[in-house]
Amino acid sequence: MSADKLIESGGPCEWLIRKDGYFYRPNKSGYTTVKSEAGRYTELDARLEAEIEPWHMAAIHQDDVPDPIGDFNVSEIASLKAALASIHADNLRLRESLEPFGKAAGCHSDDKSFMPDEMLIWRGGECAIRLGDLRAARSLSQAGEGEQ
Repeated sequence: MSADKLIESGGPCEWLIRKDGYFYRPNKSGYTTVKSEAGRYTELDARLEAEIEPWHMAAIHQDDVPDPIGDFNVSEIASLKAALASIHADNLRLRESLEPFGKAAGCHSDDKSFMPDEMLIWRGGECAIRLGDLRAARSLSQAGEGEQ
């Protein structure tokens, strides 16, 4: 772009518009807290917009906003969210494929009565409790509630 065109358009689009800690997205369509997702505007456009509500808006050059620290990566987060959605879909598909077996055994999909007491309940990668111990604790709890 020639210097004349830059002057006519108000300069390069290197400015962000911040409102109450959020950046305008491109085309002033929504807000984000992520610098890389923020819209870029000419200095003139950014300053004019910030003057509308100067008590909580500001025009900031993109170089004056620090880049995220650490492992923060928008595309990686999006990829992980997609992987999680795929895992949830697989989980649902597997549960649906096991449902006929549960019905054949005469139990509801949430009914664990057909499972042996020796079965271990896992939580967060660690064995939390034996199913039999959990059943015993629930029985004691329900018996205690009935006495009150």
